[in-house]
Amino acid sequence: MMRTASMLAFLLLPSLAWAEPITVWLQNTAPEEKQVTRADKETGGTLHLWALDLAFPPEPETAADGAQLEAVAGAVEAGKTRWDQFEVEVPIAKVIDDETKKLTLLRSKRDREDLVRALMFEGASIARATSASSFGTDANIAPYRATYGAASMPRAWLDAYALMSTTPQRGDLFDGTAWNDWQHFASALSGLAAGSITTDADVGDVYLDGELVQPGKHDVRPGRHYVHVVRAGAVAGRAVVDVEPGKAYDMPRRVSPADLAATITAVQAGKRSDLPASVTGALEELIRIHDGAAYLAVSVGNDLSVLPIDAKLILNDDKLFTALVTADLGGGIAISKGFDQNEDGSAQIAPSASGGVGVELGISYFALALGLDGVITPGHTLPFASDKSGNDNSVSSYLHPWLGVGAYALRPTKANPTLAILAGVSYLMPDNLGVGGRIAVGVPIDDGHNWVRVLLGGSYGVAQLRDGAQPMVDAYLRVGFAGRIDQ
Repeated sequence: MMRTASMLAFLLLPSLAWAEPITVWLQNTAPEEKQVTRADKETGGTLHLWALDLAFPPEPETAADGAQLEAVAGAVEAGKTRWDQFEVEVPIAKVIDDETKKLTLLRSKRDREDLVRALMFEGASIARATSASSFGTDANIAPYRATYGAASMPRAWLDAYALMSTTPQRGDLFDGTAWNDWQHFASALSGLAAGSITTDADVGDVYLDGELVQPGKHDVRPGRHYVHVVRAGAVAGRAVVDVEPGKAYDMPRRVSPADLAATITAVQAGKRSDLPASVTGALEELIRIHDGAAYLAVSVGNDLSVLPIDAKLILNDDKLFTALVTADLGGGIAISKGFDQNEDGSAQIAPSASGGVGVELGISYFALALGLDGVITPGHTLPFASDKSGNDNSVSSYLHPWLGVGAYALRPTKANPTLAILAGVSYLMPDNLGVGGRIAVGVPIDDGHNWVRVLLGGSYGVAQLRDGAQPMVDAYLRVGFAGRIDQ
């Protein structure tokens, strides 16, 4: 009755609770509530999952699990009806072996005992297919043979012995010949050194070979063992471990700590890069079950990174569009032969103070920028316009409107450094139409909204707008800030 109720719950869960977008936090504990709220603002609100859901993705028990055990039992019964036919031992073993390999879940001690009986019959078929003296060298049974050192045995009997809780009796085998064969291999099986599987704490209820176990190291016999986790009442991870004599194994995880760390680095950097294969597989399970959009999230202090996952399970940049306002102050030089202070016709170099305001619009890595710079050259003036008396007016302060296009080498999407490279045109008052460029490097000062920026740039007047005007060069180094206005 309990198993039936569980099955119904598993069938109903996807429609009742899982048909919604998910955010997978790459950590095992919930971040601060304000970080969850910020993430919901970016995603529109989702179900929140954790790194454990990647390490042990939901793989609920279904009717298929019970059907597979029935298929194993059916293969055994079919083999028994053919037992007395000629040269059927290896074909019988193959059918049973193919079905047992499909098993991924032992739900209880009863399941384990059913599997042991099937493996004992498979092993009896292989032992009967050849003589004891040629068992270790017979090529026909090589796929069904396990060898450790000088000892060879039916692999099915190795796996059965690994799962047994009691010593087999004559009645546990199909006929007397099989019992004699078992007796021949039993000493080799019992002589193999034990291995171990260490199960983790704080991951849910852990089952080893169908029985609930406590966290820690568990000595096990060599052979195939089955591990699964139950969390929130559902199977949340399955693994089959082939234990070799004397070897220790950690509890299997779909995503290793190293792959999880690599994924965290990718999310924080905002790179469009392939995920580790283990993460891809786990996400496929989660997306299939929850049937909605998926996001990966990392929270470290006040820094929050949230990236959507597309259909190809590739990290997307978290923002396609960005918009910044910028302001900066600094100094530089202006160079021109047209300064009023020019007495010998040579180019004059005038120290300058400059500043500017602007707007940068980003579409992925493409950037469009426009703004207005102001430049002052104390002690140096340029002719500007003639007054009514015909005398020239001169100015030492100039406005330089500009328009630029370029690219982000590092996008301004989160609390990371930024780098923009732009080229464009500007009006170098009073008489030049210039071309030039600028490089802006930003250092974050908060969680991805504002940056301190260093700006290096310059323009050269390629076209003069007044007869007799001279080309002008404007170069500058300024410091300021940039702030996101699209959030």
